[in-house]
Amino acid sequence: MSLIEQAARALVKERSGDDAWNGLDIELQEQLRAEVRAVIKALREPTEDMSLAGEQTLQRWGHAADDDEAVATWSAMVDVLLTTGGATG
Repeated sequence: MSLIEQAARALVKERSGDDAWNGLDIELQEQLRAEVRAVIKALREPTEDMSLAGEQTLQRWGHAADDDEAVATWSAMVDVLLTTGGATG
């Protein structure tokens, strides 16, 4: 199951109180996936605090990275999620 679908299922559970995903029609499932994608697109550009945290994490692992590289890494990861749906495996 892709990360997009996992998030859409979580959205259904949050809204309804139970895991009703399998009972939804295909159009509603796709609408929920689209809503998830819209939220992820809005998160594509990290905040300054996020980019600093990314920079510090990379540096702790021995990479000579700056916040621009952390932002580029985050954005690339989000782009893959949006392109592939975050398919696992």
